[in-house]
Amino acid sequence: MTSTNDINNVPVKSISKQKILLIIISLTVLSIALVYQPLPDNFPQPWKYRFLSFWAHIFSKLGYLGEKINLFDRIHVLRFLYYITVGCFQIRNPEHHLKIYDRRILNVSVRIYEPEELDHMDKMPTIIHFHGGGFLLGCRETYDQVTYALANLTRALVISVEYRRVPEHYFPAALDDCTSITYELFKNADKYRIDVNRITLAGDSAGGNLALVITQSLIQDGYSPRTACLIYPALQFFDFTLP
Repeated sequence: MTSTNDINNVPVKSISKQKILLIIISLTVLSIALVYQPLPDNFPQPWKYRFLSFWAHIFSKLGYLGEKINLFDRIHVLRFLYYITVGCFQIRNPEHHLKIYDRRILNVSVRIYEPEELDHMDKMPTIIHFHGGGFLLGCRETYDQVTYALANLTRALVISVEYRRVPEHYFPAALDDCTSITYELFKNADKYRIDVNRITLAGDSAGGNLALVITQSLIQDGYSPRTACLIYPALQFFDFTLP
């Protein structure tokens, strides 16, 4: 039979500290495993990339749990994370002399960046930009820094297309939006003061996919886009670890 003195001699505090230490070590190891990703030796700012990937992973898991208990949709969590990391910082420098405004073309929302020196031109060189984000993330707000810099560096008219995204809108909604706007600009270039011989289609990731598909369609229909600027485009969906 255990006496009262024996019970009192059990090192309760010591056991609790050991458990806490074990939990801390486990969480640290798990965090390192989630943060660390093997990258090429010449990869720029690797820890910044790993840090952002870690929080994207955490938010994805939180979104998954929230979705399971009907608290919120995971896609909204991911979009919120995407916005606060890249979309809430807008570059606006009056010295760049850019006019920025939103409008709708064929019921599709776009953001237009127009260098002021183009005011006197009847036909403007134009870049039609399709943002990336796996067809479910990204918008004109999160890509504002990209399209702003694009207009400032090229001094061309930049049109950023706000196409419909999944899961609210299924394929081919995004392609339909981008295609309809592009064809409208080619067919009615004079109406929009666009030089039809100097139109570039640009996009990264999913946007690169859209830019390439629409470029091929334009060429088949007899149009001649100046070039297609594809930035790490999503050209296949079999292996996402290819260079």
